[in-house]
Amino acid sequence: MVRASSIQRARELADLYREAGINIEPLTQKTSYSDYESITGRLKDGSLQAVSVVGMLGEGYDLPRLRLVAYHDKHKSLPATVQLVGRLARVSEEYPQESVLVTVDDGDVYPELQSVVRDLYKEDADWATILPGIVDAEIEADKAVRDFADALELRQGRIDPMHLQPMPTPTVFEVAEPLWKPVAEGTSLPAELDVGRSLGGAEILTALVADHGRLIVLVTRRRSTPRWCIDPSVESIEYGLTVISYRAAPRIGLPALLFVDAEDKRIGDAVVKILNAPDNASVVDPERLDGYLQSLPRISVSSIGMRNILAGTRGTAYKTRAGSSTDIDLGSIETTQTALGHVMMQIRVSQGSTTVGAALEKGKIWQRRYKTLVDYAAWVTEAAELLWFPRSGDGSPLLPQVPRGRAISEWPLSIPIAVEMNQAVAVGGLQLVTPLNTLIGSVEDLELHAGVDPTGGLTLPNTTARELPIVALMTDRSLGTQTVCWTGVLICGGGAEERGTGIRVKHGYSEDFAFTEFLDRYPPMVYFASGEAVQGREIFDVNGGNAGRFDHRDIETINWKARGVDIESETRETAARKGLGVSIHEGVEEYLRQQPRRAEHRWILYNDGSGEIADHIVIEHTPGGVVHLSLWHSKAAGGAPSLRVNDLQVVVGQALRSRSRYHDPQLWASLRRRLTGQESPAATLVDGSDGLARLLVYLGAQRSGMKRRGLSWERRPALMHGEIGIVQPGLSSSALAHPTSAQRSTAESIHQLLAVFADTVATTGSRALVLAS
Repeated sequence: MVRASSIQRARELADLYREAGINIEPLTQKTSYSDYESITGRLKDGSLQAVSVVGMLGEGYDLPRLRLVAYHDKHKSLPATVQLVGRLARVSEEYPQESVLVTVDDGDVYPELQSVVRDLYKEDADWATILPGIVDAEIEADKAVRDFADALELRQGRIDPMHLQPMPTPTVFEVAEPLWKPVAEGTSLPAELDVGRSLGGAEILTALVADHGRLIVLVTRRRSTPRWCIDPSVESIEYGLTVISYRAAPRIGLPALLFVDAEDKRIGDAVVKILNAPDNASVVDPERLDGYLQSLPRISVSSIGMRNILAGTRGTAYKTRAGSSTDIDLGSIETTQTALGHVMMQIRVSQGSTTVGAALEKGKIWQRRYKTLVDYAAWVTEAAELLWFPRSGDGSPLLPQVPRGRAISEWPLSIPIAVEMNQAVAVGGLQLVTPLNTLIGSVEDLELHAGVDPTGGLTLPNTTARELPIVALMTDRSLGTQTVCWTGVLICGGGAEERGTGIRVKHGYSEDFAFTEFLDRYPPMVYFASGEAVQGREIFDVNGGNAGRFDHRDIETINWKARGVDIESETRETAARKGLGVSIHEGVEEYLRQQPRRAEHRWILYNDGSGEIADHIVIEHTPGGVVHLSLWHSKAAGGAPSLRVNDLQVVVGQALRSRSRYHDPQLWASLRRRLTGQESPAATLVDGSDGLARLLVYLGAQRSGMKRRGLSWERRPALMHGEIGIVQPGLSSSALAHPTSAQRSTAESIHQLLAVFADTVATTGSRALVLAS
């Protein structure tokens, strides 16, 4: 008998065997009844040597003379395989020859074949010997599952535990409280988890507890209507499986591990809360996950994800690579300033091979194979051991060229220079409201500041190893104002606490939640002058742990006094009120006018105010379609030129945030509206090689008589590069280059801060410049 995977394949194989001199006929589902009777009759009387089949001659067909099977294509399941070889293995006194199955030794071609099933694909196997082993293994596995079901400490609901086969995809938490357990011995589940109760909006159908309270299994049912129909009669039902596993710490100094495997995160979160998990339970340390992955017997890496640790660089938030050589052909240009996000790889297991993976940021691990509850519990035990005690893998290090985040234990001692919102909220639609549901504004208009008071009128808590003060400013685009809407602290390792009136976050008509919970779900990225960045529970080396030194060639020394500039007055209004000279803004405008033009067309714009693009914007356009965009940010000095980190902290943060403008598709439209008074803060033309009308055409304005905005950079995106500059006359370039012994520590901090500024800006293809004294 010749086994094929399709009717066409069976016919092709029959033709090949005929060419080899074998008397063979295809016998498939499309064979007519009369031909079927003729072919099977000829098989029985020996006048036909062979048949090529797909699913025929299976269960119920008796052909004692069958002693040879050519197994060209494998079945997709064990039962189908057993049925076929069962026909081959039948004993007959009339035909005492040994049964033979001929196939390729394709364990590597089909590594997913499970356990003894792989033996079915060895050449010239004796099925009379092999088949009882297969059956015995199946019976033994079934008995283990039944024993597990009989030993359950709690069983509610009608679903048989033997029918449950979860695929492991848990999120792993570390629990530092040694006395806590999900269910203590001798106790039962909380009443909130009884069958029939509501849990996360779903109904509990089955509840199981096993292994001395270390394993909790819930089956739930959720009823809902499709989003496209509000008729309650059109109801859909969704079933969910949640498995909670617990492994106590094996020794002092190690955390207990809680595995929460829930298809519906709402249900998983609700169960953990009901079980009264300690508040200090945290997602497993990424270094533990890395050790777990390194310990596995890796065959190959099939997919990796690298997340950008420079949040303001739009368009490269997360890079995914897939393919057989993913782990060996990564170039440094792909991995610089990134951190490992997820890994998927193939590993060796006793059944052949399987796919495993982990998401380091989320603390999630998985294995792509459904398991009985007995096997699932064994898998959790093995995973816990590797998380606690990783062992050296038997291959090369896993992705050594991709940086990893580290678990943060305390805030860096360095100065925080910028805070950027989590890129997961960049899609928009989230709004901030008061506890009374009064709209405050969009999350897109929210600006965060860490460790510094951006208003000058707040009293912030001190920065400690555990707490970092944070201020949230809301920008009103129509009024061009910024107001403080929230103050609090970021907690080292994740989470936040408010230090004033609470605000809430909502999306559409969904239920709102606290802003502190928002910061916990979507932790912002905090950049430090040391070259480190922190997001949630992880700390990263943005530039490989070496912030380097800022290139002095990018610092231009300006004699502000000779230009009549009051270096402690940033704006025209402040300078006019003090009457000690012109403002820094006026000094910058004169400086920009004096710079040689790079292109035929140049415009210098002023856009100071809450929600500004930059204090000054320089746009230069060449006939070849290249746009040179320079963004300049200014800040008043805190005194005579010297070395003061505080003078630079806020302005560097503003500059870092503005780098996202180079990738903002709304930049030109926003600038057009500001120039025409439709958006705040208003932008004004300071100087231009051409009038404002020509610039507005490039920005997308439609002139009378024009068909469409064909010249618009919105419609025909231009290649953009340029500079991001900071203007701080309070910085003494000579003191920075040649600090006294008393100034060395401050000079080093300023160098680190400016180096981070330069490295981060460079990711946009732009150059970082400083105008100092």
